[in-house]
Amino acid sequence: MTASVSKFVLLFSMLLIVLVALQFKGGESSSFQNDKVTLTITNTLQNNIQLGLHCQSKDDDLGVHTLRTSQSFAFTFRPNYFTIDTLYFCRFTWASEVHYFDVYVQRRDFESDDCRHTCDYKIKESGPCRGGGHCFPWNKNVAVEGRQFDGKKYHS
Repeated sequence: MTASVSKFVLLFSMLLIVLVALQFKGGESSSFQNDKVTLTITNTLQNNIQLGLHCQSKDDDLGVHTLRTSQSFAFTFRPNYFTIDTLYFCRFTWASEVHYFDVYVQRRDFESDDCRHTCDYKIKESGPCRGGGHCFPWNKNVAVEGRQFDGKKYHS
């Protein structure tokens, strides 16, 4: 009994070592990870209005940025492989307007043709529009658990 358990543990350990080695083959993780996504946000507000934005996820705060007309902000990330719960959300401000939008929701966007590897948003007064012309409304209820700015949950 002890010999068979030892063989099993040895075999399992060797398999685990091979999987870890394959995981980091070529200096970058190759298995058990999704491809990177580059998300770009472009200011297309009318009348040369500057767009303020603050984007973050549960783990990453991407900071506050100001975009002139036609200027863009981009960031790259790797969606979660196992839990399929990657979420990036942004607060958009201009003039006296404040709006919120979930720019990347893995369950919504991962298999989408216009957001699989690159996700391009044009920000309009009516809401964000993606590459294929698909426009979204601004978030209605932004007081959603897990979405916080500056340590406080955001509210509409």
